[in-house]
Amino acid sequence: MSSASAPPEGDPVTIGFTAAAAVLLAGAAVLVSAWLTSDFLRLLLGLVLAGYGVVVWRGAAVTDLDRPRPLGVPVERALGAAAALFGADLVAVAVVASVVGAASEEFSPPSPTLLIVIRFGLPLVALVAMAFSGLAAGPVGTGLVLPTAVAAVLAVHVPDAASLAVVMLVVAVLATLLALAPHDGPWPRFATVAGAVAASFAVGAGASPMIGLDVVAGQAGQPGTSAPGVHPVIPVLALAVSAVLLVIAVRRRDTAGGLVAALAFAAPPAGLVGIAGIAGIAGIVPVPGSAALLIVPAAVVVIALVAWAIGRLRVPLLLATVAVALVVCVVQALPVLGWPARVEGVVALVVFAGVVVLAWRLPGPPGAVPAGAVLVAVALAPPWSRLVAGDQPGAAGHVVAALVGVVAAGAAVWVLVRRHPRSGVIAAAAFCAAGTLAHSLFATGMAAGVSQPGWAALVEFGPLVVIGVVAAVFAVRGRLLAAAQAAGAVVLAAAGFAMVVLIALAAGLSIAPAQYGIEVVMAPLAPTSIPYPRVVGEGAGWLLAGVALLLVLAAVFATTLARRPAAPLAAAAALVAVIGAQCAGVLTLEGDPPIGLGPVTAIALGCGVACAGIAATAGRRFRHRRAEPAQPLPQE
Repeated sequence: MSSASAPPEGDPVTIGFTAAAAVLLAGAAVLVSAWLTSDFLRLLLGLVLAGYGVVVWRGAAVTDLDRPRPLGVPVERALGAAAALFGADLVAVAVVASVVGAASEEFSPPSPTLLIVIRFGLPLVALVAMAFSGLAAGPVGTGLVLPTAVAAVLAVHVPDAASLAVVMLVVAVLATLLALAPHDGPWPRFATVAGAVAASFAVGAGASPMIGLDVVAGQAGQPGTSAPGVHPVIPVLALAVSAVLLVIAVRRRDTAGGLVAALAFAAPPAGLVGIAGIAGIAGIVPVPGSAALLIVPAAVVVIALVAWAIGRLRVPLLLATVAVALVVCVVQALPVLGWPARVEGVVALVVFAGVVVLAWRLPGPPGAVPAGAVLVAVALAPPWSRLVAGDQPGAAGHVVAALVGVVAAGAAVWVLVRRHPRSGVIAAAAFCAAGTLAHSLFATGMAAGVSQPGWAALVEFGPLVVIGVVAAVFAVRGRLLAAAQAAGAVVLAAAGFAMVVLIALAAGLSIAPAQYGIEVVMAPLAPTSIPYPRVVGEGAGWLLAGVALLLVLAAVFATTLARRPAAPLAAAAALVAVIGAQCAGVLTLEGDPPIGLGPVTAIALGCGVACAGIAATAGRRFRHRRAEPAQPLPQE
């Protein structure tokens, strides 16, 4: 198990409840902004939050040894910067709404480019300021948002998806050159993340998992639809760039850059496949040139063999590289080769089983890397239905496939976690468990003909809530804290992106094949979002209950940051707070009858104020303890 980070300075109780209050109050602020009917009041709310964040952020830099700091300087800086970024985002939303309203009064459509620049530009200013101030979230956030904004602008102006893919490929190459340049500071991390995001847009011809940022920003078009006319060389070159960036991130221990670069290999590129409905479920059909997806994994294996032959790569690392390349072939290339379903299932099962055995035999990182890769792959490309039911699955086939999937995936999780009890492998195990349980519940419901409105909520959020509760119990008790936080980060991130899918569906992408597009493209980030025809308004109350439970889990996990700082967990909790509040606002309007935004806002605001009050009381006691004069030692 990886060693835990040093606890932050300050009072743990104050830090924990302040983090929980920040999560809840951020969600409440989003709901309040949606509840307000005046653009001026929304703008004022954003300016107040941004101004407060700047004051706290800059105040943390003032050295005052006489004043006790219950939160500690690093936590004060992080909370202040987060509030400033959040306020800037609310200001951008208010300004966009004002521009749209003014344009509608003049009966002239607003400029899409202007709206995109406003929507992404103001948060980018805050992120760049964070990068220059030394906060690690600054370069990562800038690298995520900037290429996404560029892709959104290009989608408005370029003639087709192929042109967009070429431009984003050029952007990815330039960012890769910047990442390779020898220099210090935050910019290598920015370049790695930005290059990986740009490459993902080039791979998918505009359909990247990062399209979720566009959905949240209200700039979503028709993500994930097929892009005819894209030459296979474009996605292949983009995959090669992603592979280079992945190697750079691994060598520099850049977790964010590595995760974003790996997204390019987590699904077949939308530019080389067609998405079609098969029996009500999304299916992927190949187009000419799909076999080109085998080029990059094959090249990686050849390079690894050459490095081993000249003595630059040891045998365990060679085996791990070959195993990961095979897993990528199964996830990305196998579904689009056009083979019979049972043949695909047999090939996938043989590869997955072989990689599991290899990961169990190899010690240390050479075994942990393929272990994590195969666990994620089992959730992204489960072979059970193809293996058991073939091309024409019936009710019995769905049930058997669901049972086989749960048993086989559970065995793989048990074996690999016990062999490699590392945070990364445990995070992959949580991802695998969530995806497997969601697919099993969905298959069982199809076989039984379940049509209850709450079933969709159970499939979407049930596995995440169960796994999150187990991880939260371990995290709160302090047992296996690093592993519990890693699992919690995966659960919260998957929940946040599943809520992004719900927002997109409610915004008008709920009719096939557009629904298939958003859910297939977001699958690497939202393993529980199963692509099938549905209407978000049906069962909105159940979905809202799931969102509320996940918001509570985010607040609970935030309290554990006082004992062990974890940037991925903090980012995932913030994602659930903001996206969860937006999703809750949408669900209150989509319900039949509408649920009402006021009660939901009041509950979130009340819980946040309660946590803030507890944090304030604990901080006051901390200051009193620090202010008391030290008692002299008794004289003998």
